[in-house]
Amino acid sequence: MPDELFERRDKSTLVNSHGLTYKGIRKTLEPRFGLAWFHIFFGWAGLAALFVLLVRLSLIHLLLDIFLVLV
Repeated sequence: MPDELFERRDKSTLVNSHGLTYKGIRKTLEPRFGLAWFHIFFGWAGLAALFVLLVRLSLIHLLLDIFLVLV
């Protein structure tokens, strides 16, 4: 619901403390696709690294359990 109120509001009347209007600021924004892809790539890489780490730790734990049972 709060989004609906923002969408219906006249954007030319929105002004920040520095006197800049919403429409004026919006015109200066540029997409930063490189940064977005950087975050996506390293987010997935972090998840993959976490998965590999968890698999390795579980295998070490499994081998340690087998060793303790045999000794």
